[in-house]
Amino acid sequence: MRFLITNKSLLIKKFKMIVKLLKNIFHDKLLQDDRQPIITFDNPFGGNNSYGLLAPSSAIWIQFAVAMLIQVLISIILAIPMYHLIIKKRGTMTSLLVGFGGLIPLTLYVPLFFIETFDVQNLAIIMGGVCGIAINGTLCCLEAMYGFTPPSVGISLGRYCSYFGLTFTELEIDPVTTHYVRNTLQSTLRKLKEFTVSYLLTGLLLSFLVQCSFFPFNSPIPVRESSTTDVVENISNILNHIHPGHIMNNLFLAALTSVVLYFGATAQNIVVSVVTGIETKEIADHPLSKSQSPSDFWSRRWNISVGGHLKRGIFKPVRTYYSKAIAAIATFLVSGLFHEYIIFILACARKEDDETFFWTPNYGNQMSFFAWNGAVLIFESLYGSAWIFQWMKHRLPQPIITSLILLTVLPIAHWFTHEYLIVGVYKDFILFVPLIVQL
Repeated sequence: MRFLITNKSLLIKKFKMIVKLLKNIFHDKLLQDDRQPIITFDNPFGGNNSYGLLAPSSAIWIQFAVAMLIQVLISIILAIPMYHLIIKKRGTMTSLLVGFGGLIPLTLYVPLFFIETFDVQNLAIIMGGVCGIAINGTLCCLEAMYGFTPPSVGISLGRYCSYFGLTFTELEIDPVTTHYVRNTLQSTLRKLKEFTVSYLLTGLLLSFLVQCSFFPFNSPIPVRESSTTDVVENISNILNHIHPGHIMNNLFLAALTSVVLYFGATAQNIVVSVVTGIETKEIADHPLSKSQSPSDFWSRRWNISVGGHLKRGIFKPVRTYYSKAIAAIATFLVSGLFHEYIIFILACARKEDDETFFWTPNYGNQMSFFAWNGAVLIFESLYGSAWIFQWMKHRLPQPIITSLILLTVLPIAHWFTHEYLIVGVYKDFILFVPLIVQL
């Protein structure tokens, strides 16, 4: 008994030491960009303005890597009861009680625990390195309870731990042999190239958008004040939503969101492939330049990994009992709920005693955005075969088709992006990349 008590005390002491070490790592809140230019240069196009190049912050990359590592370790721990109590007991009352009563609430609490324990305040780290476990965990739990976990990852505990633990990085599995696909040097070099291009493009986009406060064009729809709502305030004037300046502002923020998602996921894929020697699946496939339809955009090009989880965790279970249209609407509404949850997590990360910043989240904008896009997909399923749409599909150039598809989203894209812009997610993200600033 004394031996057990001594071991327990030793474990508690070591755990406290680890927590203290991690708190020291997250000591810098990374809320201000205090970087100094590594080089300066004059405006190459003339004028008297001088510019400086800021190097990426090593601190934010270290904190992000540590946050991701913690997320992976917690996910692997949660994968063990999920495999034994849900995967192995699928279809029983036990699996439903463990899922809805234990694991789903637990995964949704993990980001709050992380923020409260380590006092992380940089919102880019929270979104990229903390919130994923809640969304991935909930969807994996749902697909496991209703029998839609991919068969190739449910055949062993190790397979499922890698599937669940790597959050939205999916390992490539040969559908015929069910063996992992080995990573190659050519694949790694390709990913490095794609990462470099998207990383530098992110830096250039942010360098441009920061100079104009993320609004390069005049628009009749500005960023809302803390006491107003985008949806209610502006829905009455439809013409404002199709104003060219408003469309272009939303396009720039959509492009920024896309490249940020792509380079972050590609960086994670590279690390996983190199460490494990296994090929990883792509996270996106040129959604803003090659989409052929709204369903192509959302199902096969934008955030493919999350789309797959939503399909297995929401669409397929609902489709088992209801129509395809209801399953699609349910999928988009759940996606909206997850983004409302992210807004809630961001609100919890901001300290109430911070007198330099005040933000009251407007819940409902995310739900409205995804409900709209769900309705667009329903419209496509009902009328996509009409002659006018088929004529456009076969006669119009691909860039024009993609532009028309984007125009189904861009008029109301600010319902999605403005909340993140107001709270400072994009501002906190600039520390990740090299930045050109005016001196």
